[in-house]
Amino acid sequence: MQHIAFSTDDVPEANRFAYWREAVCEDFIGVSGERDKDEETPFNGKLEGWIGESLARLRYRSDRFRVLRRPRDIARRSWHDSFCVYRESGAGAWFDQDWREFVTRSGDLVISDTSVHIATEPRTSYNHEMWLLPRRLLDPHLPVSRSSRSLVLTGSEGVVGMVKAYIDAFAAQIDTLADAEVGCIADALCRLLAVAWGGEAGEQGQAIRLARLEDAKPSGTSFAQYVLRRRLEECRAALMSPIGGRSVTAVAFAWGFNSLPTFYRTFRQAFGVTPGALRANAAWSQRSGRC
Repeated sequence: MQHIAFSTDDVPEANRFAYWREAVCEDFIGVSGERDKDEETPFNGKLEGWIGESLARLRYRSDRFRVLRRPRDIARRSWHDSFCVYRESGAGAWFDQDWREFVTRSGDLVISDTSVHIATEPRTSYNHEMWLLPRRLLDPHLPVSRSSRSLVLTGSEGVVGMVKAYIDAFAAQIDTLADAEVGCIADALCRLLAVAWGGEAGEQGQAIRLARLEDAKPSGTSFAQYVLRRRLEECRAALMSPIGGRSVTAVAFAWGFNSLPTFYRTFRQAFGVTPGALRANAAWSQRSGRC
């Protein structure tokens, strides 16, 4: 994933908010920013982001101002393709979203369709993270009968607690994940969010099981084990496929294993056979079937 960062640290104080409004709000995020004339001139802001094909994660902190997403912003940024998960880490913020007003508190999650109008302003300063998820991953699992295009999740019990634990584990491991892995994990996150929004839980069993693991042990260990297992399973499928014929080394490197001894050892521990032996057995079975 691409790692980006913005900061006002090296910008002259008199120009900081103008820089933040143009470079971060308008050009990067795709929203508008407004500040009262009586606000103090010094402004501070920091944004760190991880951008991939399947999602974007933004860690955001700045002084107070109003953020607006109006029709012209939506049209300019092509927001119609995404959903946003906003997680409050500060003292809270006022929102007018899809013409519905509410106030967040620390720890709250807001899931919203990014094609809707929004206005927000924090109580003191901004301190939150945002996850931008493709509509194609979340939309198919959402209940058709939902009455709003945004949802506020509070507390830490039940599905909400599982969503928060999963997001924590995802954030802790995001720098270690390959793009292909991020796609699989983003899909599981979207299924879990759909359950929180009222979707059918029966169809999202795997996502719920993973989230329960993280809710019980949010250290990230079980999450990392799941990611490793998925990588190994994809490697096994590639090695058994008669199409392509990539070498064991190419398959290992494609799924993020930079050490062949480590790959061979973990593969054998997982499946009881070496990658080369698995490929040879698969080739023999295919030839036998043709005969």
